[in-house]
Amino acid sequence: MHERVLSRIDKRLNQVIDIPTEDGWDKLCPFLALPTPGLDFPHQNRSRDMATNA
Repeated sequence: MHERVLSRIDKRLNQVIDIPTEDGWDKLCPFLALPTPGLDFPHQNRSRDMATNA
């Protein structure tokens, strides 16, 4: 995540989450206090998809 943005955020407020796409719903949903959906985590521009669509 961009360092300048992070330096301006009070991390004690728990308002920022940095989620690698491989963590997906398992990290995002608890942070938002939401149930985990039964869907794949959306991701655009995956390298394997790019190769398939080329």
